[in-house]
Amino acid sequence: MAVFAGQDAACCDCAPERKGMICFQNAGKFILKNIELYIPKGVAVGVIGASGAGKTTLLKLVSGLLESDVGIVRTMGKNPARERRLLSTCLRAYFAEHFYFQEEETPRCQFHLMEVLYPGDRKMFWEEYKMLERQFCFSEYVDKPVKHLSLGQRRRVELAAVLLGEAGLYLFDEAVNGMDEQGKHVFWKQLQRKKESGATILISSHNMEEIRQVCDRIILLDQGRVLYYGDRDGLIRRFAPIGQIEIQFEGRLPDMEDIPLVWYHIQQDLLRLAYNTNHISAAEIIQRILGQTHIVRMNVMKQNLSDVIAAASAERRNDE
Repeated sequence: MAVFAGQDAACCDCAPERKGMICFQNAGKFILKNIELYIPKGVAVGVIGASGAGKTTLLKLVSGLLESDVGIVRTMGKNPARERRLLSTCLRAYFAEHFYFQEEETPRCQFHLMEVLYPGDRKMFWEEYKMLERQFCFSEYVDKPVKHLSLGQRRRVELAAVLLGEAGLYLFDEAVNGMDEQGKHVFWKQLQRKKESGATILISSHNMEEIRQVCDRIILLDQGRVLYYGDRDGLIRRFAPIGQIEIQFEGRLPDMEDIPLVWYHIQQDLLRLAYNTNHISAAEIIQRILGQTHIVRMNVMKQNLSDVIAAASAERRNDE
């Protein structure tokens, strides 16, 4: 396996022609098998898959918490498992299974410790801290010992600590587990800010829709193998093109015969339909129906992660 991020390939010994990338080549560790990926610098990549697919192992190999059994690992031009100290100033990692702050201390105390190690201007440190404190709304419990915080509260202060300052590469493993919707919204907003500043982001999740908010590319893992790596819309076009819409209408019965649908069913004032997103969009369908009748209520349903994994797995079996 090889992993590169944030530096030119002159630092890297497995793919010198590829510059400024994260790269996995012929990877092998635990469940992961023969992983080959090349991720450009400055993009946000989502890693999705069912539990046990290898998402956490993948991120731990990039961060250096694990060392690959075979192949090469390079992160920002260095061996992360053996040169973690050299990477510490330009790589930030958050794993939901590990607590970031000490149990007995307060978050405020630990932010003060971070200030001592902060390489930049102290004024900028506290200005950004205040912004994150306000956005994540943790001022009411920043002086409580961490052990007395709820899981959601703990997530907020820990993620603020990871996001505080600048880094070239950010890794997040199931970061929003245990957070409420408001906290999730703030996290994705802050992640977008980091992306716009030029950082490379690698984030894993079970939730495909959340990942799609920020990520340019998607890695789909299943049983330790990469089933897909590419842009987010391509994933849907390839593995989950069928969408469904449920519409409650009032007035004239809509004529569906001229709309390219997979199927449709009308029962009294309720219309259910399925469509192929490669052939027609939900917006086009809704526009045509609006031209015929009045829509009272509407629900656009998309394929979930399990549907995508099932389709990708079936395609892999057919290819083998």
